[in-house]
Amino acid sequence: MPNHRLFLAIKLPRELLAQLHSYQEQLNPQIFRIVEEDKLHLTLIFLGYVEEEKIKKIQDIALEITQNFQPPLIQFLATAYGPARAGGPNPKFPRLIWLEGSPNHGLEQLKKALEKEFLTKAKIDLKEENRLFLPHITLARIKTSLPNNLPPETKINTKMNFSFAPPSLWLMESHLHKEGAQYIDLEEFRFKNYLKK
Repeated sequence: MPNHRLFLAIKLPRELLAQLHSYQEQLNPQIFRIVEEDKLHLTLIFLGYVEEEKIKKIQDIALEITQNFQPPLIQFLATAYGPARAGGPNPKFPRLIWLEGSPNHGLEQLKKALEKEFLTKAKIDLKEENRLFLPHITLARIKTSLPNNLPPETKINTKMNFSFAPPSLWLMESHLHKEGAQYIDLEEFRFKNYLKK
């Protein structure tokens, strides 16, 4: 049985998706590969390739933690060029456009609580990050390798002040194809304020 490529994510409200769609329509499709609406989400934890027998444990952990967590208020601020590599942004050679959020201590606490349980109880080998979690959503990827062809940052940077408290966290699976990734919803975990009565 092949392993499953899993991640935990927060889905975006319709109002924000509408704003992002309007922004994406202004991008040049010859330079940018637009991320489709059904692929726009906020990834909280990338779990990597996980064995089938560990999925139930992951679901149990996520359910237990989210139902005891108040939904964190997430604030997105503006669009910008994203990093060229994992080490951090490189303004000369960006590889994408993303929507940047403000540092979020609520999401950070949720992320750490989940990671601790995944590491100890589900034996998921996660890469620990020392930096504060900064919410971001990839909106488009850059097709060209020539930075001189890219629009200036003033054309890309757009203020988009938007805040929301998500009702739930999702366990999702990613299937990689030549055309791009396909995402499948596996299970929804409601936060404390949104538990069904």
